[in-house]
Amino acid sequence: MISGYSSQAMAEIQKLPDNIANQIAAGEVVQRPASIVKELLENAIDSGADRIELRLKAGGIALVSVLDNGSGIDPDELALAFERHATSKLRSADDLFNLSTKGFRGEALASIAAVADVHMVSKREGVATAFQIKFKGGKSEGIEETAFSKGTSVSVNHLFYSIPARKNFLKSESVELKHCLDEFQRVALLHEEVHFQCHHNDAVVYDLPRSTRRQRIVHLFGTKYAERLVPIEEKTERFVVSGFILKPEHARKTRGEQFFFVNKRFVRSPYLHRAVLEAFEGLLLSGYHPGYFIEIEIDKSAIDVNIHPTKTEIKIDDEYHVFSVLRAAIRHSIGRYQINAPIDFDLNPSLTPSYKQSISEAKFPKISVSSSFNPFQNEAVKTTDFSEVYIETEAEQIRLTPQIDHQEALLQLDGIVPIQWDLKFIVVPQGEKLLVVDQYRAHHRILYESLLKKMTVDQAGSQQLLFPEVVSLDAHEVELLNEIGTTLIDLGFDYELQEREVVLKGVPEFFPVNEASKVFKHFIEETQLAEEKVALSTADLVAQVLAKHSAIKKGVSLNQEAMTHLLEELARCKEPYISPSNKRIFVSIPVGDIIQKLH
Repeated sequence: MISGYSSQAMAEIQKLPDNIANQIAAGEVVQRPASIVKELLENAIDSGADRIELRLKAGGIALVSVLDNGSGIDPDELALAFERHATSKLRSADDLFNLSTKGFRGEALASIAAVADVHMVSKREGVATAFQIKFKGGKSEGIEETAFSKGTSVSVNHLFYSIPARKNFLKSESVELKHCLDEFQRVALLHEEVHFQCHHNDAVVYDLPRSTRRQRIVHLFGTKYAERLVPIEEKTERFVVSGFILKPEHARKTRGEQFFFVNKRFVRSPYLHRAVLEAFEGLLLSGYHPGYFIEIEIDKSAIDVNIHPTKTEIKIDDEYHVFSVLRAAIRHSIGRYQINAPIDFDLNPSLTPSYKQSISEAKFPKISVSSSFNPFQNEAVKTTDFSEVYIETEAEQIRLTPQIDHQEALLQLDGIVPIQWDLKFIVVPQGEKLLVVDQYRAHHRILYESLLKKMTVDQAGSQQLLFPEVVSLDAHEVELLNEIGTTLIDLGFDYELQEREVVLKGVPEFFPVNEASKVFKHFIEETQLAEEKVALSTADLVAQVLAKHSAIKKGVSLNQEAMTHLLEELARCKEPYISPSNKRIFVSIPVGDIIQKLH
């Protein structure tokens, strides 16, 4: 016996049954409903269809159906189409390096049939009868004649019904729908010559007629994109770069409008994304991502797409050359169309006057001198008692009112004068240590708890806008709004949804009226991101977004009274140590550490 192996460990080697092998292989191809959407849409494109219809139910979990008017499949090839490694796209190994189609592995339909119920109907042009085939539990139920027009229809029902463990890993309906619509957008963007339709739960999400590339982008993302798009184009001997970038002022903190296409195939490339970022250098705020729709046409032999089952990763020969040309093409368009950074990108918020200041008349300053002031007095200077402190931020004047209940203070401030450091931190000496407080995070925590209390305990009312504001949403955001609409109304929002535009009529009384549409849009984006990370209540998300938007930013100068009051309010918070973004609010630096660094 070999050392280290027992007789019990030496199990007999057996070949896996086909149904188990197919389910294992399906894990690489079918990860969620969006995987099925991608594969079926690409097959429809490869069939030469000029009209494609996608139907989804329950975010694609209950149903994914794709109908096309392409070339169809011969009846004697219907069953073969569901065999592993059966494909009409390849004939030899050399074809892998000269691909002109999207699908080529021959794994998609076999993998889908292994984890769901599949029904395919197809009819060739010139053939009198259509034929259908059904798969249940990975097994064929035979081929039958049926009535159908030219093309192919594939319906995938009850994904992962036979693998409950895999189904449990799926996200909510809205999250899965978002991924499905992402895949739909990627295919639709590339093929403006095809009429696409997309339905979810029998409601029309997209109806995209044949058009130009610019028109297709506008149809997908909204009419406002017509004025946001800046064309780019560059030709070399080896490849062509074309497409559009979005103007810098429309950059977003969230990703989602970054599209790279290479030879009519959507790809992800952090390397090429960096080329875009370098081209926008100096035009974007830190943390913002530029939007772009860029296509690269290159010789088929110069790329390798046979890297990953999802076929979104590719290898390009001489990537540095492509990088350089792409960066230069974007910079050329930026210069050609005279795109500059907005003048207030780097404006210090503390220098921005409030609305009240901007409309008031200039007045001579008045100086008040205390006759009892003694500069040689040794007693600590006592601050004037006050009940309210107003702190100017870039959004509006935020009123900090002291709370009635007095909990045990976290910070002992008697006789201590806090100082501001670098317009970012409040430094408080406390015995044998220094307390360094992040002013933005502290105010973020204070506002968050105050707003959440108003929404959940005090039942804040609603305020009507003088003039209704229109907020444009994409298809993902519309579906999300439909889900949380009832809760928003309960919180004090008053709006009407008209296709992909929200007419905002009223907002909660604590909402910044002067920036209602901007903050509402930001709230929807944050809600969309939070759905994939952690389940939070709608009220919690509203409080987080409003607090984040209104909190004192870094770079704002605070007087002594404002700093003292901020620290007192922080001490009264339920969670004074961690910000709503789960980051530390303050740190304590022992004097011993400072002495050690001085030696």
